[in-house]
Amino acid sequence: GATIATFIAVVVLTLLSRIFAVIRHAPVTVFLVSGIFPLVPGVGIYYTSYYFIMEQAMELGDIGMETLRIAIAIALGIMFILSLPQKCFQIFQKN
Repeated sequence: GATIATFIAVVVLTLLSRIFAVIRHAPVTVFLVSGIFPLVPGVGIYYTSYYFIMEQAMELGDIGMETLRIAIAIALGIMFILSLPQKCFQIFQKN
């Protein structure tokens, strides 16, 4: 589903961000933030808020849980790769 696809995309994105950060001698967030924006479930957040205001509990539960799962997948994917030691990425460093 969308949650697994988001998790895999975030893992690849974070891995590439760390590699590019080592190559370019820049902070990881420079590359990570610009890549995360398309993955954030903006429409899910919007519809969760909309169904909450309109008091439609069934739709709120469905969309809200899916949005929460995607948000958790994004956070876990980033944490998983950022927890790897910096020495794993030193092979990409230019001399």
